[in-house]
Amino acid sequence: MTNPSELGDFAVDFTEKVTESLASSSPKQALSWIAGGRAPRELKHRADFQRQQRKDHRISGLDQRLRVGCWLQYHRETGAGKCDSVELTQGNREALFLALVREAQHYDFYDRNSGSVLETTPIVDAAVNVICTEMKGTASEDRLAIILVEAVARYLLSKYNVLGNDRRQIKRRMQA
Repeated sequence: MTNPSELGDFAVDFTEKVTESLASSSPKQALSWIAGGRAPRELKHRADFQRQQRKDHRISGLDQRLRVGCWLQYHRETGAGKCDSVELTQGNREALFLALVREAQHYDFYDRNSGSVLETTPIVDAAVNVICTEMKGTASEDRLAIILVEAVARYLLSKYNVLGNDRRQIKRRMQA
């Protein structure tokens, strides 16, 4: 095929074959020359996937999930924005306490010395008291809602070993 006329004839024949295949009525026939005689690939259906895997697909670390979860619960409880100034009244302390107890139920808190699982309510109560006492010394414009909640979450993470409860496993245990 070194002769230029043979090359030209080949190009014409190839173009005719491609044009004929594209002009045919069936897309399978049109693209059959591309597949090279291979069988069409099988489509994957969503129902065929194994969705409940043992592997944890979450990207965020436990500390970030705790901090974000605490903030979201506090925001749901109070409606406060991140940059809202917080007065340390008894009502705000109770709202903070309730929000943090709700979020703390998704985690197990372990004592660093003994390794025993601790009850969430006294842990959260102690953390709220410590942080609110520390925050009393700051100016009211520096007492932002996000800083308050982040401080409590940091306190919990620094004082206790924290492990997350897998909601999928909890549901399976309840069903069994």
